Amino acid sequence: MASDGEKRSTTLTSNATGSGRNKVALAPGHSLVDWIRLAHREDLAGTGGRTLRVTPEELEKHCTPDDAWICIKGNVYNVTRYLDFHPGGEEELMRGVGSDATDLFNQVHAWVNYESMLDKCLVGKLAHAPGSNSPKKAPLEGNMAPSKKSGIFCLSLPKSLGSFFAGNAAKKATQDGSTVPDGSAGKITSEHGSRRSQPASKPQFPLDWLQDDCTVSVMVTCKTDDVLEKDCVAIDIQEKKFRLKIKVGLWIYLAVKDLAHEVYLDCNVCVNPKQKTVTVCLVKTSPSLSWYSLGSSAPEDADLIAARDYQSRRYFRKVNLVVREQITHDTYLFTFEMPKGTLVFVPVGQHVSLRVPLEDGSMCTRSYTPVVPSLEAAARSPSSDGRRIHLLIKIYDKGQMTQKLDSMSVGDQILMADSVGTFVVHRYVELENLVLLGAGTGFTPMVRMILWALYNCKDIKQVRLMSFHKTFNDIIWREQLEYLQQTDKRFIHDIILSEADDSWTGKTGRIRSELLRDTIPSERDGKLLVGICGPPPFTAAAAKLLQDSGYTSTAIHRFES
Repeated sequence: MASDGEKRSTTLTSNATGSGRNKVALAPGHSLVDWIRLAHREDLAGTGGRTLRVTPEELEKHCTPDDAWICIKGNVYNVTRYLDFHPGGEEELMRGVGSDATDLFNQVHAWVNYESMLDKCLVGKLAHAPGSNSPKKAPLEGNMAPSKKSGIFCLSLPKSLGSFFAGNAAKKATQDGSTVPDGSAGKITSEHGSRRSQPASKPQFPLDWLQDDCTVSVMVTCKTDDVLEKDCVAIDIQEKKFRLKIKVGLWIYLAVKDLAHEVYLDCNVCVNPKQKTVTVCLVKTSPSLSWYSLGSSAPEDADLIAARDYQSRRYFRKVNLVVREQITHDTYLFTFEMPKGTLVFVPVGQHVSLRVPLEDGSMCTRSYTPVVPSLEAAARSPSSDGRRIHLLIKIYDKGQMTQKLDSMSVGDQILMADSVGTFVVHRYVELENLVLLGAGTGFTPMVRMILWALYNCKDIKQVRLMSFHKTFNDIIWREQLEYLQQTDKRFIHDIILSEADDSWTGKTGRIRSELLRDTIPSERDGKLLVGICGPPPFTAAAAKLLQDSGYTSTAIHRFES
């Protein structure tokens, strides 16, 4: 292991802030690109994906270089691994470790978008229990006010893209992408931001960009009444082509640019639901090269598309099969990995499409709803990193797509499009009762819906899954669902078999009114959603039975598997 002297050069360079602070020359392998790669590979928070409640006393215990936690604006981060990446050096960052460093942070570089850079380091929220002490404050230097001077902070994302902090006063770019001086911001206003008069019902998506020595940051502000979900984004970077898709409510926005210069394929994305912004940090391949514009707009740039019409606009990219796991005698869990430069996040209730060529030269396209790798894994780490998508797929003897999938080996490639669908999950956040009717692999949309309701609906009383299968051997994830039922009393799993053998003591038959009458709460008992998915005859029969029983259309949703 290298000594401290070998690990990092002690040569100091003047910081351009003019604040008197110095930057430390970081060792090879500690660039912004390296940090982004590390953040996507490891559990930097050390919590297994859980969000903890951290008391001031607990925070103070994590105060050494080998175990360093820091609090900024109420959020607690594990910065142990970040110490070696901090441009100001380990010693500077250690001043705030084990304490509430908000004031210190504001004094030094209040403009830095720490939420994005430390997103993967988030331990949880600082909690003040009754009678507990206030957290220790990191010491400030003199009476220096928070710095508002320009500066370079190459491991940081800009917090505000309205002006540029690394040079002369900013000059806004014109709509046609005209010249922007060194160290300045460019702003490309979306057609839906100013150039077209839009109906009030349509959201607007103004786009801004900003650069420093190392990075180019692109920020889209979502001007909408709908909630901005964290899994609303898909990003593709190929050479100088940049494509960003954002889904908000029932609308999809596309930003497609031919970038002015090359960037690394590794990028960092930060979705801020509170401010309704999506920020993508791109890393320059040529540091210190000033960009005079973000680049030119592709024909489909700034398009605003109704979610129901996006099917024909899907973007397909090649993905790699990295895991193939048998779940039942005819159902497999396929895990696909995105190519470098691509991040795809799929909202709950949405589906992706796979495409393969057929022998006659035509293309076969099928849609599948992503799941989690397992219910246990989702409990430990409920969020996706956008790099892998998991699909539960039943293999059919005469299925054009599934026979192609069945012949695939780990390492093979297939075309996958980003998500489509009109289901808007946040509109159900006040649910009290959720009932899911799934037949066969119609179970797949239910997986993430179950987890979302249990973890996000604070008023949820009951989540009931009714699984319809032919035989006992067809049941998907039976043991995992049993464990979830044992550990969370709000979850109930009913299994109904249509071709059960004599050993089966559970419910049998097909979907029918008495089954639903005995298990589904009344809409009078609280806000209710009944989700249905399965073969078309099953979904049609279930919907009709519910309507005949008096359930309103607002309480029924048919998922696409």
